[in-house]
Amino acid sequence: MDDSSLVCSHGLCAQNLCKSYFFEGGRIEVLKNLDFTASQGDCVALLGASGIGKSTLLHILGALDRPDSGSLWIGRNEITGLGDKALCHFRNRSVGFVFQFHHLLPEFSALENIAMPGIIGGMQKAKALEEAKMLLGRVGLENRAKHRPGELSGGEQQRVAVARALMNKPLVLLADEPTGNLDAKTGLKIHELLLEMNSEQGMTLVVATHNRDLANEMARQVTLVDGKISGL
Repeated sequence: MDDSSLVCSHGLCAQNLCKSYFFEGGRIEVLKNLDFTASQGDCVALLGASGIGKSTLLHILGALDRPDSGSLWIGRNEITGLGDKALCHFRNRSVGFVFQFHHLLPEFSALENIAMPGIIGGMQKAKALEEAKMLLGRVGLENRAKHRPGELSGGEQQRVAVARALMNKPLVLLADEPTGNLDAKTGLKIHELLLEMNSEQGMTLVVATHNRDLANEMARQVTLVDGKISGL
């Protein structure tokens, strides 16, 4: 498969990704010549045992970390060769990330947290706040705009985190156990919200989860086993 076919056919394409971590006395190979593709608008559940490397893979797919070797395409961009500054700019504009822990900035309101990626990306502050207000309404938190994270419930914080990840209309949205710290009912609502946004905005969605019921709602399931993807 040549590079042009990768660009035209897939929203997200990784080839031969390798990643190891070194520690005193040895080395752990986490990813071993891993291949993964997801079409634009695809909706994929990433399964695998705890500690198998799902977070590592998502961090690399989202350009939060670099592989030791291999290549990664997002849309029409081959990003593994980008310098740090260019990579940060691309990640801000093209990738959304929802973590298990919301990582909201405690000193800012819900509205300001959502607007932050837009402001960092160069959007006028007034425009960013307008977009953030719309997203806040979309996740059902219109009346929480001025509340800081400490004044929100866990489910509300995670909804704000989802809205923040969508601020710049990313090509790819990655979620790492986004419902892991929530009760079943709230977790289901977050999962449904992610699926709705995937459908409405046409982004590529990859969600790492241990929850088989939630994974079954995704269009496709893959499993990380011994450093490689099965179920392509």
